[in-house]
Amino acid sequence: MRVVCIVTFFVVMCLPLQSQHENDRSGVVWNIDNLSTIGGHAVSVFGNPVVTNLPEGRAIVFDGVDDGVIVRGCPLDGSTEFTIEIVVRPDASYPMNIEQRFLHIQNPGNELRRMLVELRLTGTHQWYTDTHIRADSMKLTCLAVEFPHPVDTWHHIAFVYKNGAATHYVDGVREMSGRIDYIPVDGASVSLGMRMDKRSYFKGAIRTVRVTRRALVPSEFMSDAYGALLFLHPVKIKELHAGRLASPPASGSPIAKFMREADEALGMKPLSVMDKSQMPPSGNKHDFLSMGPYWWPDSSKADGLPYVRFDGRRNPEYHTITDQEYFNSTIDAAEKLSVAYAVSDDRRYAAKAAEILRVWFLDEATKMNPNLNHAQYIPGINTGRGIGIIETREIFKLLDALCLLQPSAEWTDDDAKKMRMWIEDYYRWLTTHPYGIDESNEKNNHGTWYDVQVTSLALYLGKMDDALKYLEQAKEKRIGAQIEPDGRQPLELARTKSWDYSLMNLSAFFHLAQLGERAGVDLWNYESPKGGSLRKALGYLLRYAVDPATWEYQNLHPIEPHTLVPLILKGQKRFGKEQYSAWLATISASKKDQGTEGLYK
Repeated sequence: MRVVCIVTFFVVMCLPLQSQHENDRSGVVWNIDNLSTIGGHAVSVFGNPVVTNLPEGRAIVFDGVDDGVIVRGCPLDGSTEFTIEIVVRPDASYPMNIEQRFLHIQNPGNELRRMLVELRLTGTHQWYTDTHIRADSMKLTCLAVEFPHPVDTWHHIAFVYKNGAATHYVDGVREMSGRIDYIPVDGASVSLGMRMDKRSYFKGAIRTVRVTRRALVPSEFMSDAYGALLFLHPVKIKELHAGRLASPPASGSPIAKFMREADEALGMKPLSVMDKSQMPPSGNKHDFLSMGPYWWPDSSKADGLPYVRFDGRRNPEYHTITDQEYFNSTIDAAEKLSVAYAVSDDRRYAAKAAEILRVWFLDEATKMNPNLNHAQYIPGINTGRGIGIIETREIFKLLDALCLLQPSAEWTDDDAKKMRMWIEDYYRWLTTHPYGIDESNEKNNHGTWYDVQVTSLALYLGKMDDALKYLEQAKEKRIGAQIEPDGRQPLELARTKSWDYSLMNLSAFFHLAQLGERAGVDLWNYESPKGGSLRKALGYLLRYAVDPATWEYQNLHPIEPHTLVPLILKGQKRFGKEQYSAWLATISASKKDQGTEGLYK
């Protein structure tokens, strides 16, 4: 992976303690909507930048020739850590000015201490981020060459510094990090649209800047529907949006196939827990109900009770209770429809997504109660159990759908308020009910998927302390306990479908690691004291995907190597190993999900 991070001449400095300012927690927001004062500071104007009313709001548009402004003040004076956020739209101007500095912080009288957020244009209508810190004789430059983004669309860029590490993000996705001993800048000004010495001009628009005197994690960045996404990729969605506006997609393209599936969802009948024919033990059909899938009537008993377990053999009776199937169908459709809305701006998709969500979660006559008291019950043994919580393991799809629906008038403020209350109630049940506590203590894939649920919900609800707790605990409680130094997952290998369950658990781990990216906890590269890691777990499965006949554990059906593809694609992005690419080349295109390739982080 060709990413460039350059540090020159390291020096160690002792940094003075600074008093905490009133805005340290929330930050200072500058709306870049006039040319007289910004953030209460005087502005010097160069060239002819124009304040323009755009569909996204007022912004200053710079021509890339000689436009720029200098704000005579900066909220970062004296701060030893920081987050700089900027909402920006780089416009096509290659090859006129390839290197563009659109934010520069510096004391005009001391060029040895400065920070810049920049971009480099490519010849393919794309750009990549370039961040720079100068601290006396030390410099850090991070060129994210491997992370290109489309021009002519809005992006959120964040530059974060804490404890010697400078990191930048685009649309909430971490791109690069480097080490430097930053020295606080005092008496600084901020130039926008150009470097402070009036060169490297920026062509495009700047809408908002926020400066915070502490290091934020992505879930704390400025509110933005795309930036709040947990698993869907904001940049890909923006690229698809820009592409559809420019020209209709080819009929055989992945996005055209995806949109056809969204069109099919427009005709979907809204589903409800009230549709099932069975009554839960509570006597309330609003309660979710499902049966343990591997439990069968005891043939030696006249009434078949209590049921007995046959691991890996699914009882057809399980499918006669519709709640689990309908829950998944609802959130899958909501995700698909919300993405289609974000890509096309077609309100029909948002309206349909809103309709099916109201029926399942909000309408008094049809809503699901926010609990899983009767999930995976076992006839003759219990009325529900903790491991039934795995039935809703992909609830994160709902959370991403809600983020994309947020700007739509079809999803009202009242809808959003009621939905948040439902999620709050479900999160409370999940983290306090004995079934939730039981599931949190499970040692295998049940425990890992529980962590994915509660961490997703905590991030959505802004419960950062909770999310950090789950993610930090996962290092030893999940990775250390479940993955061996050679990458084996013994608790999954003990199952009758050992390959399937190994994949299922590693998928949960990868989802958890992606959530860690939003909270600043690196699970991708964590290695437990005994030597287990996600990288090794993936490598172990890849070995047998290459040669399935050598798999030595029980699996009730033949191993299908292509089922590893989604995890390999994620591993390729994080670990960058060539062996992943070589193996992927052996998998036929028909075995890859072309319709969603690249849509997820």
